[in-house]
Amino acid sequence: MVTIKDVASAAGVSATTVSNVIHGYHSRVSKETADKILAVIEEMGYIPNMSARSLVSRSSHVIAMINHLPSDASGDLILDPFYLRAIAQIETSMRESGYYLMLRTCNTRRDLVTFLQNWNADGLFVTGAIGEEFSEALAGSDRPVVLIDSPLRNENLSYVLQDDYQGGVLAARHLLEHGHTQLGYAVTTVQGQNMFPERLRGFREELARAGHPLDEKRIFTCCSRSLASSLSLVDPVEAAITEGMTALGVCSDQLALLIMSQLQKRGYSLPAQLSMIGFGDLPQGILTTPELSTIHYDIEAKAVQAVSCMSKMLSGEQTELAQIILPVTVVDRGSVARL
Repeated sequence: MVTIKDVASAAGVSATTVSNVIHGYHSRVSKETADKILAVIEEMGYIPNMSARSLVSRSSHVIAMINHLPSDASGDLILDPFYLRAIAQIETSMRESGYYLMLRTCNTRRDLVTFLQNWNADGLFVTGAIGEEFSEALAGSDRPVVLIDSPLRNENLSYVLQDDYQGGVLAARHLLEHGHTQLGYAVTTVQGQNMFPERLRGFREELARAGHPLDEKRIFTCCSRSLASSLSLVDPVEAAITEGMTALGVCSDQLALLIMSQLQKRGYSLPAQLSMIGFGDLPQGILTTPELSTIHYDIEAKAVQAVSCMSKMLSGEQTELAQIILPVTVVDRGSVARL
């Protein structure tokens, strides 16, 4: 087995110099020497002992991305196109900084505590609709934590999310400006908890300010992001259309596209019989007829902000909490008709 001393001998440098290159401390080594050492490492097939590195540096060089969802929805992190784009950006950035990204689903507070006790992750990204107990366990950790898209804004944790409330306001305003007053809203809940509470709150309050309060019977909920649960919304939405509803705000593009597709299969003409606006600006939204109007936010920018926050906390550069809310805008396409 090739050792770090073998690499140092072959490169004509000290083991400390080789170690600096392996750990990514290239500022301590000239580029010429670093390139030479990397070439020797590749030629000799040297594989650093990560366990030994962790013991020496007290750092695992592992950042965990904790996905908090109920057991029946644990695969959603991988299936969700938003998170796939965020994961790709985060993994690339952390890898360039010398870290590995670990994905883990923790459904309960006990799952989280067990994970923290058994894995020496240097920091935690956390996604999903976390509750108070889960949040308190994270706040009690001695590791850097960055929440991504959590509807719960814990003052003791750093977080990065888009302005969901303003997104709800803009969606309602866009429909009102097109003459719609008979409105509904479709939203996802998990274990009875609204996953997007601020989006619905913004939508509802903007309608109330305009004098067209949202009928509670026209808040359509599905109990998870599964296909079966999402399909359960189509019947009540169709019934509301027959009762005069002309437009629907939807908490996510995924759900909006599914409802749109199912209504068209049933013979409805959109947006003539129902206007719709989603949230998220998925690329798939321009592949439909009509194209989906939506609320846009920059998922890559959110990932970059989360990585920047984590990197600064890991290096000790940032000691204060970073609580970042990114702006949103309306993308007007063809799915909202003007009455």
